Amino acid sequence: MIDQLFKNCSKCKSTRNVKGACNELRVALILQEEGHVIQEFGLMIGNIEYDIVTATHIIECKNLYWDYCKTDMTMLNKLVDQAATGVQKSQELGKKYVWITKKDIPSEISWFRDALLNTGAEIMEG
Repeated sequence: MIDQLFKNCSKCKSTRNVKGACNELRVALILQEEGHVIQEFGLMIGNIEYDIVTATHIIECKNLYWDYCKTDMTMLNKLVDQAATGVQKSQELGKKYVWITKKDIPSEISWFRDALLNTGAEIMEG
């Protein structure tokens, strides 16, 4: 049901927030099925909002359009910087930081995956 709603939303750019919320809900349901207890959605730390919080993780959910994003170096570098901050804030709370992307990171920007991993973030793709 969530995937169908997400698929329907993906056709409308004006519903970007709805698509993001659907993706976060999809991830939360998967995490719950795996035994994680969702403690919070939308945790604000300073001026940064983190999507999902469990007892052991702070999770950032992404549904990026890689065909567009893979050539936007400014955006990719900003995402790496955000991940580094997320790792730091997560560690301060005694949690791990996980960066979840609905679609796999393309092989032609493997440097981006490596940069995310070098921040200390865990990555889940697909």
